[in-house]
Amino acid sequence: MINDMTIKKDEIKGIIISALKSLIKNDGELFGLQKERYDDGNNNEEIVRKLHEVCINHKLSNHLEKEFKQRKNSDLYFDIEFNREGENKKIVDGKLYRPDIILHNRKTGEEKKNILIIECKKKSGSSHTEIADDVDKIISFMIDEKYNYNYGLQVIYKDNGTINATLFFKDNTVIKDEKINV
Repeated sequence: MINDMTIKKDEIKGIIISALKSLIKNDGELFGLQKERYDDGNNNEEIVRKLHEVCINHKLSNHLEKEFKQRKNSDLYFDIEFNREGENKKIVDGKLYRPDIILHNRKTGEEKKNILIIECKKKSGSSHTEIADDVDKIISFMIDEKYNYNYGLQVIYKDNGTINATLFFKDNTVIKDEKINV
């Protein structure tokens, strides 16, 4: 099976770009407010619903998994809201975390392979502080010896059906970032 060093930056970036494009094309309407009309018995009323980012993350995870499995034969999986490391909760810097999406092999101990951690936010409803906190979380999981993710990805879903994304990667001991254009 695959080991974590066989996924190069250009490969993971290509998978991410293809998945994000597919998400925008097929599910971009989920990003913004959705208006619906219903009959309340008197008049047709319009309601607005705003989907939680977890709904969008599920679709993103599906697109990532599809792209990944087409390119790689591996024991790795994309999972959302994965809050455990074996029997233990995920704790970094004394804080309990539940990453939005991860690419890993679902094993523990010496067999564990953590490849990619993804944090997502909807642009509307997210403060600059929350978005910055996600970057801190990604970097913390990448440098923490227990988790040691090779890559991190921040995704910002915009109301107009577009995405801003930043890939974080290791260059020796330094974490660098690169904007992803989709």
